[in-house]
Amino acid sequence: MKTVFTIIFTFAFFAFAKTEIILRDSSVVTGSEIRLGQIAEIRGEYKELLDTMLVSTAAPAGLSRFLLKSSIVIPSEIKNSTVISGSDRVKIYSAVQKIPYVELARKATELLADSIVNNDDVKSEIQFEFMEGSELGVPLGEYEITLGKITSKQLRGRVVIPLIVVQKEGEKKTRVSLNAVIKVVAKICVAARDISRNDRFAPQFLEMKTVDISALQGTPLFEMPKLDEYMVIGVIRAGTVITDRHVAPKPVIEIGTPIKMTSGEGMVKVTIWGRARSAGKIGDIIAVENVESSKIVRGKIIQPGVVEIIRN
Repeated sequence: MKTVFTIIFTFAFFAFAKTEIILRDSSVVTGSEIRLGQIAEIRGEYKELLDTMLVSTAAPAGLSRFLLKSSIVIPSEIKNSTVISGSDRVKIYSAVQKIPYVELARKATELLADSIVNNDDVKSEIQFEFMEGSELGVPLGEYEITLGKITSKQLRGRVVIPLIVVQKEGEKKTRVSLNAVIKVVAKICVAARDISRNDRFAPQFLEMKTVDISALQGTPLFEMPKLDEYMVIGVIRAGTVITDRHVAPKPVIEIGTPIKMTSGEGMVKVTIWGRARSAGKIGDIIAVENVESSKIVRGKIIQPGVVEIIRN
């Protein structure tokens, strides 16, 4: 009779044995997903299945989140064969690795090498602005630092340099922006004297000087212009850096200038004399007057003193 009782008791134990899920108070995960085996000790028949079961998403690297016991959903086919115990709320930290901002700045300088001018006449220097010892937290694993889209039209003065830390073949991206000042010193044209609107824009009015153009508005002249190459727009004070805001290419045809007006195609072309009713440079379309008929038409400047009539 004793032997029979033992057999029945052993059979009953195995029949009612369940897989145990014992939740920890806290845990650390290294990826973007939280698996049950990372936050609990699992014992029993379904351990292998439950270890890899996805229960939630992790917080960003370096942060944490809580996961409630009540939020864990066990597959229906094994639900009656499992029991969950332990903490009612698990605090889950997302593991992080630190990238020093010094490394980010070094990489940014390398990535911008082709965009920053450095030669005998122009010298550029990047000065980054961040707290000493600053670090960026990213998930564990290998990473590559790439350059984001730069919105600044000119890489000088105060700029924001966007970087992207790429991991897992582009699946995970962490974005960071570095504040910097790009100091540019260049040898450029400067007004040697006051220049009025009516003055000829001659080289003797200019001098080449090396100045800081980091905050300069407009595009400076890096070479001394040829005689009468430009015309003056407004008044230029002595010491002013000459840019495209102060000058414009001088017209090859002035208002009232006698011109040749050509018309026709191929070998058959007709040339008549006319007079410019507006000024322009090569490639511009201006109004011209036929001196014989006084008719005004449009023409494209193809060379100094010559305009090709445009037929509508």
